[in-house]
Amino acid sequence: MRSKRKFNSISCLLLGVLLLFCATPVTYADNISQIIGDNNTVVFVDVTDDYAWAKDAINYFSKQGIVSGVGDGKFAPEEMVTREQFTKMLVLTFNAPLTNPSEPTFSDVPKEKWSYPYIEVSKDFLTGFVNPFGGKMTFHPEEAATREDIAVALIRMMGLTDKDVDNPNYAQYAFKDAGEITPGLLKYVSAAAERGLINGFGDGTFRPTKSITRAECVVLLNRATKQAVSTASEELEVSASIITGENPAEVTLSIKAEEGTKVTVDGQAVRMDKMGGGYVGGMSLYTFKEEGTKTFKIEAVKGAKKKSWEEVANYQIGAPVLTITQSPSSSELSTATIKGTVKDSNDSSPVVTINGQDVSVYGGQFEKSVNLTEGENKFTIVATNNLGKSTTVEKTINFGVGAPVLTITQSPSSSELSTATIKGTVKDSNDSSPVVTINGQDVSVYGGQFEKSVKLVEGGNKFTIVATNNLGKSTTVEKTINFGVGAPVLTITQSPSSSELSTATIKGTVKDSNDSSPVVTINGQDVSVYGGQFEKSVKLVEGENKFTIVATNNLGKSTTVEKTINFGVGAPVLTITQSPSSSELSTATIKGTVKDNNDSSPVVTINGQDVSVYGGQFEKSVKLVEGENKFTIVATNNLGKSTTVEKTISFNVGAPVLTITQSPSSSELGTATIKGNVKDSNDSSPVVTINGENVSVYGGQFEKSVSLVEGENKFTIVATNKLGKSATVEKTINFTVSAPEITLTNSPEATNQKSISLQGYVKSNDSKVKLYINDQEVSISGGSFSKNVSLTEGDNSFEIRAVNSYGKSTSVVKTVKYTESASSAIK
Repeated sequence: MRSKRKFNSISCLLLGVLLLFCATPVTYADNISQIIGDNNTVVFVDVTDDYAWAKDAINYFSKQGIVSGVGDGKFAPEEMVTREQFTKMLVLTFNAPLTNPSEPTFSDVPKEKWSYPYIEVSKDFLTGFVNPFGGKMTFHPEEAATREDIAVALIRMMGLTDKDVDNPNYAQYAFKDAGEITPGLLKYVSAAAERGLINGFGDGTFRPTKSITRAECVVLLNRATKQAVSTASEELEVSASIITGENPAEVTLSIKAEEGTKVTVDGQAVRMDKMGGGYVGGMSLYTFKEEGTKTFKIEAVKGAKKKSWEEVANYQIGAPVLTITQSPSSSELSTATIKGTVKDSNDSSPVVTINGQDVSVYGGQFEKSVNLTEGENKFTIVATNNLGKSTTVEKTINFGVGAPVLTITQSPSSSELSTATIKGTVKDSNDSSPVVTINGQDVSVYGGQFEKSVKLVEGGNKFTIVATNNLGKSTTVEKTINFGVGAPVLTITQSPSSSELSTATIKGTVKDSNDSSPVVTINGQDVSVYGGQFEKSVKLVEGENKFTIVATNNLGKSTTVEKTINFGVGAPVLTITQSPSSSELSTATIKGTVKDNNDSSPVVTINGQDVSVYGGQFEKSVKLVEGENKFTIVATNNLGKSTTVEKTISFNVGAPVLTITQSPSSSELGTATIKGNVKDSNDSSPVVTINGENVSVYGGQFEKSVSLVEGENKFTIVATNKLGKSATVEKTINFTVSAPEITLTNSPEATNQKSISLQGYVKSNDSKVKLYINDQEVSISGGSFSKNVSLTEGDNSFEIRAVNSYGKSTSVVKTVKYTESASSAIK
């Protein structure tokens, strides 16, 4: 067993140096012998087509001077790579500058050794071994580099740790021999395998202690350079922002950076957690003890990429928030009220003053009545918290003595009466009882309201209304009322313009401001008036009937209205409410209504036959013949007036409605099901056939299983009612027999095992499918099969053939090469 390793924390600075910085490359061996081909491409005679998987990487790395030949134009792709050789290849791959520390890290790598500077640069990626007796660690430079060594080095080289693995148990699931991986390296191997940097072998093993060849090493390094996240030309992607919470004294520095970045704030490491998408994030908290600023010194390092900068957070204690919610800009009173609110996050009871006088504050609100003098009154409102911060608001209130506010709420512009009423209101902020006069005469005022009846003379009457307060300020309003004797107001509320009856009613209203009972006549005949309303029934003659309505008051003023009523005998109103335009049944129903103003029971006939009418409604069932059926509906009143309506009903016998709800267009089975439904208005049980065979129909639905032959299968579905009408639907179902599908799930290309198991599964729509391996039948269970076969030295061919009951077959040929020791390969 190997001695327990000591794992140091990864130096991100050294990682970046490996990944990004450039230096003069050093060749792999002193003995350089290679052939230069076309396009300045290095050609090695032993890198044949068998190494197609590594050839491009070897040519590229040799062209870059990272690796070279071993002499005689050879590369030696199968030669083992030692730990010190791997460190040199790693350093040259990423152009890292060499270091020559004065004191060696490892007891078995002295300063004089050729690999000393390469091992010192790589010591954080390819670590050494703990000396069980104390003292310096050892490196074992000439020992073969193992596959688990390489996996750990690649992950660390990319700036990642064992915490960057998505599934820590990946290697245990992926590799049969995961138990042979050094426990402390298991997560690193999982991370490398997850990212596809290094894979297992065809037999499901990882072989952690197996040495690695020169060809394999070049391919792995080439793969890692392509997957590396950062390059030297790109700036380290990292950002920080300051977040202030509800308490302004508490701030959070939020940091986001590339995966693998190490961050310190003020020299303290910040925990960086995965955020997804190749980023990590962390936070640093700070609480201010007093006003001022906090400068965060941030340093981010990923490999050789480093970024240092500062973020500044400010904490300033705020002054109270002072809001004046009420302060009039002007006032007609000698006092005014100033109201407001005050808030302060640091003081629940800030002090408020108005012109230097304290104001009581309750629940953040204050109110104060202030005295005013004539002119401008300036007020300074100041709010001060217990930390000495204050806010000031200036307000100005103008004070002047005003005249009364006089409002006339009622004063008609004209009147037909000899008297009129003037009403109004008066308000004065400095006098509760101002004096009001109308044309010099005092008017009583109660609660600020006044009312006075004034006499009118013929023509215009002018009135001057004056309100005067106890300070001598007055307001005047002028009003004019025109007085003239008027005629009655005559309104006709009912008088039809036409009538089909021999009598009509005329209604109306009459009003007169000077006469409570004006006289109303219609065509010279007096009409009774009650409460200003009148009504009279008048007789009509054929044609126009003219009526003159006159209203006269006791002062001889009259108003006349003319009305004309046309009288004509009307025909019944006949309305057909139901009469279908077409029908698939041999009978139909005609419904309607009939109304007549002069006859309560007009006669209704349909095609000359009387129809019973009840309450103005009628209904009759009529028989239909094939084609158009015309019906004449006539309504006649007792005055001989009639109304006729023509209706036509077309009668056509309809075919059944046939709907196919299920019929597949294709099938891989020998049978299929056709489903559908059928409806017919004249037949509750229409007959359904499929290709001439009757199909059972239940509740209008049918279903039939049909047999299929290879190719197109055409089906004619016909529904026929008892009247001989039919509906037809054509359907085609294609029946194709598919060959079985064979999938091998466990079959190596090469193995050193004497026998193997050929495993897989067969997919087929035929449950009777048979499977043969080299013409020997193999049992199938649930579509899966497994058979152990013996191998002989060299290539072993196996034909796996599946045949269904329709004669369709599929063959797969699998060749497995058996040697006593299988070659290693990167898959």
